[in-house]
Amino acid sequence: MAQWERLLAINDAYINGLPWRARYLAELMIRDYGTHVITRTELGAVIEQEDYVESNIREHQEIRFSEVRAAASASFLSNVGVFSGGISYSTQTYTKSKEHFENSLKHTQIKSRGGPNVNRLFSVEPGSNTSHLLVDDLVVIDRSGIPLFTMINEQTMRGYDHATITRISNAIRNATETYYRMNKIQGCMDPRAQNFDLRANVNGSCIASYHNDTIGGVYQKCSIVAAHEGDEYVAGFYPHEQQSLCANFTQKNGATGDFSCPDFHETIELFHGNIGIPHLEIPYCWQKCSTFNGGIFTKKHTIAERNRLFRQGQVNLFTGSAACPGYYQEYRVFRDTIVCLSRNYQADSIYEIKLDRFFSCQQPREDQRCGRDIPSIWSPQRMDATFSFV
Repeated sequence: MAQWERLLAINDAYINGLPWRARYLAELMIRDYGTHVITRTELGAVIEQEDYVESNIREHQEIRFSEVRAAASASFLSNVGVFSGGISYSTQTYTKSKEHFENSLKHTQIKSRGGPNVNRLFSVEPGSNTSHLLVDDLVVIDRSGIPLFTMINEQTMRGYDHATITRISNAIRNATETYYRMNKIQGCMDPRAQNFDLRANVNGSCIASYHNDTIGGVYQKCSIVAAHEGDEYVAGFYPHEQQSLCANFTQKNGATGDFSCPDFHETIELFHGNIGIPHLEIPYCWQKCSTFNGGIFTKKHTIAERNRLFRQGQVNLFTGSAACPGYYQEYRVFRDTIVCLSRNYQADSIYEIKLDRFFSCQQPREDQRCGRDIPSIWSPQRMDATFSFV
């Protein structure tokens, strides 16, 4: 048989020192015959209706989602002619649910596999009998089987030595695993989660709608001031010079794109201080000092951001490298501290480190503490900032 010849060609490729060809031939087998041998099938017919509704359909205060689903089911039964003129147990509650469902409905399509013809379903007059639901054809609606490589054994390949059978079986198994690995889309498969991925076929991490983190972003301002009060040289500090000197000390909040907090958040000033920056201008030489403010935001409501922290030029103790992991973005705070923040739930959830709080020596004494049983990480800088991680 052609199938056995193709299996033996895989073995010949290995024997001739051509493993890449053996892999290629095994992958062709999976392409042409599939990954499994079907051992059981279920025959029947399926009529299904797909309703596409607005995503906020669950947010109605007076209507439970189960009632909306009941309205959708009644709509399906009415469409295929099981009910005439609508549902017979109409009540005030059902009427509201039906109206809410119809107002949210954007698109509907009905599919059938086997069973009655769709055109016949929609040509039925109200009040007629249900003969239009008679099954015309039976089709396979479910199936089960075993992996193809398990069928390559000493019982099915009698007359071949164990080494040959093992080589072929392993090649088909590796090709099967490659097929699933290349076609795997890992993601959240829970429609109720914030990061639900419609394309996902392998369940990954889901972020519940009540997910709560402790940071809404960071921002830092910088402005040029005189080294001493009344310093005459401050008059020569032009705007472009301020921008240049403050470039390494300003940071906009990634959540807002500005020096501000997101909605429903409050600003907590973590540090306010001066840094002397040597600056040369001919014919005189003097110091210009820049003052910067650091703001860390605690949340009143949830905002999903994950976080890591390290000092510029030093190793991030959570990753072992001097960079943020995954799709995390770097945000500068204080003089040379980097906070890593991300909103990419799916890609970066595996790197998440929960942050308890920030505090500094300038804050009230009662705020200079970590949560219970939570270690702190001290940043040895001139401003003495401390970070506590869960």
